[in-house]
Amino acid sequence: MLTGYCFENLFKGLAAARKMDVEKTCGARGGHGISVYGSKLMELTPENRWFLERAEEFAVWAGKYAAPRDSPAFVDAEKKQKRSMRFDDVVLGDELIARIESQILTAMAEST
Repeated sequence: MLTGYCFENLFKGLAAARKMDVEKTCGARGGHGISVYGSKLMELTPENRWFLERAEEFAVWAGKYAAPRDSPAFVDAEKKQKRSMRFDDVVLGDELIARIESQILTAMAEST
């Protein structure tokens, strides 16, 4: 859950650094849709996207509740095994954080 929130804040920071409307750009799934707006803000590898989709499930509901409010979300998460973490997720997360940080710093430098 906290990993999902971390990426949520990083992407919102990137949108803000680029002077974008953060609420409009990062509004998917109540603001927790990191795989959706992450893809809008930067190019993601399929592996990055899958990592974010899984972290998103924990940020939206799996980190807090036994089941989501709607059954389609639960069925989708079960079919795609989204409520899972892999051994290499730490490395994927660290690499993605570094890429986002670099883009935030670039956007901030360009705006000054």
